[in-house]
Amino acid sequence: MRSQRRHVVVSLLTVVGLVVSFLWLTTGLRAETQGPEPAARVQANAGTAFTYQGQLLQSGNPANGQFDFEFRLFDTASGGSQVGSTVTRDDVPVSNGLFTVDLDFGAGVFKGDARWLQIAVRPGTSTGSYTTLSPRQRLAPVPYALALPGVWTEQTSGTPNIVAGYEGNMVVPDKVGVTIGGGGASGGEHMVSGDYGTVGGGLHNRALADYSTVAGGNGNEAVGFRSTVGGGGANSASGQFATIAGGEENTTQGDQAVIGGGLRNNALAEGATIAGGKKITVTADYGTVGGGVSNLVEGLYATIGGGAGNIAMAETSTVAGGATNLALGPGSTIGGGDLNRAEAQFATIAGGSQITVTADYGTVGGGTGNNVKGSSGTIGGGVGNLVQGSDGTIGGGAWNSAWTSATVGGGFGNGAYGEGATVAGGTTNFAEGDYTSVPGGFGARAPSFGQLAYASGGFSDDQGMLLGSAQYAVYVLRNEVSTQGQAWTALFLDGASQRISVPRDGATTFDILVVARARNGASAGWTVQGVIENTGGTTQMVGSPAVRALSATHGWDVQAVSDDANDALVVQVMNPGAGPVRWVAVVRTAEVMWLATQGTPRKGG
Repeated sequence: MRSQRRHVVVSLLTVVGLVVSFLWLTTGLRAETQGPEPAARVQANAGTAFTYQGQLLQSGNPANGQFDFEFRLFDTASGGSQVGSTVTRDDVPVSNGLFTVDLDFGAGVFKGDARWLQIAVRPGTSTGSYTTLSPRQRLAPVPYALALPGVWTEQTSGTPNIVAGYEGNMVVPDKVGVTIGGGGASGGEHMVSGDYGTVGGGLHNRALADYSTVAGGNGNEAVGFRSTVGGGGANSASGQFATIAGGEENTTQGDQAVIGGGLRNNALAEGATIAGGKKITVTADYGTVGGGVSNLVEGLYATIGGGAGNIAMAETSTVAGGATNLALGPGSTIGGGDLNRAEAQFATIAGGSQITVTADYGTVGGGTGNNVKGSSGTIGGGVGNLVQGSDGTIGGGAWNSAWTSATVGGGFGNGAYGEGATVAGGTTNFAEGDYTSVPGGFGARAPSFGQLAYASGGFSDDQGMLLGSAQYAVYVLRNEVSTQGQAWTALFLDGASQRISVPRDGATTFDILVVARARNGASAGWTVQGVIENTGGTTQMVGSPAVRALSATHGWDVQAVSDDANDALVVQVMNPGAGPVRWVAVVRTAEVMWLATQGTPRKGG
């Protein structure tokens, strides 16, 4: 018996089953688009077994009878490592040297790498050891299989998996419809752990959820359901339906989040979008960043177009570009520039530098160092301008201030502090009273209600120029007076209580035009001229004012008096026996001051 075993040899005729795994490629591709195969077709899967036919010679002649065979696969022609399991077939009939067996070495043994079959044999009536035949027989594919090197299929309970590339590329067990197009390497294997997941190629990519896709690149992972990574390196799409087109070290954690590319960007909220750039983060739903560096969107529906270091923190806020801009208010907008802050709702900064809007609906067109603190305030541009009150406006210039409903057109160092006050321009002009005006010039001051003042400079002392110390002014007084007998009635700047102030330690020459009109059609007019002064807080006339009637007076009368209690110039009227009468007085003044007083604005230097 031993002599028989020593003379047993085998020759290979054909290898039929090796092509089976390749012939099922079209079935797998069709199943990937149409869903799992019907149960009847799943039962027809070819599996991993194949048919092997050989010829056995004994003492140089074709053998006959029953023989036991042992089959092993190896990765080299001699030595090497065994691949797959050991297959034994007992009492195989051999007729005229020919035998046929079905062999199955398990899943994953044929992945396009070369394989050699080692055969051992013993007579079927023997229970002794096998005789190993030499040499090992190389298993070669049929010619059509050579067109698909490194490609194999894995039979599943549904659509087969198609795997190509490095032999270590892995599909997690029980997953169906998986595709690995190629690539991979030792230490950089691909892995798919989701049904119908796809890795197109590249190195060390992972599709970890159902229907997830990594097209290529290196070290990418599609973690979320139906997530996609197009390429690049070390990208992770972990939200459902999230997409990363490319770039490096980008992360999408929010559902439907999108990153177009760039480096180290993070789309962390639902619907967040980052087109590109570097170190950009979106933490609010549906926030968007177009690009740039180190931009941050934290507000719902907020947007940053680009630039560097910008933050859109509030809902629907927008930063178009620039650097280190901060949109804190809901609906706030910064067009560009740097170091700007829109802190209130619907605040707007078009551009510029170091601009701040802290009031709702405030607007700054540009410039630098401008600040809107009043709601609906506006600064067109310039430097260091401040709108303190609501609806205040500054067109431009430098270091101007405007309060409630006040306007400064431009210039330098001007202030419109009264409600509705206006300074058109010039330098260091102050419209302090409500509805006062300064058309321009230098160093004018309008403290009285409705006053119009103009100056082209002033007098100075060792502390600087005293504002309003050399100026021209215009006032308008009014009142409606019923029959009062012989009583005097004052006219007021606002028709009710506001008076013409006389500056402390100053003198004022006045020229007054007075007109009166009764309901019955009677009219009259006067001029009043004189001088009034304020010395140390005591206000009095200098001499007697000159009053001249310009028409018939109808028994009416006019006078100008000093009001020491209020430090004011007062125009009084009388209309006995006729009424009501409407009175208007236009007062033109030349005003001078000598001594500086506490609380009086100055121009420094």
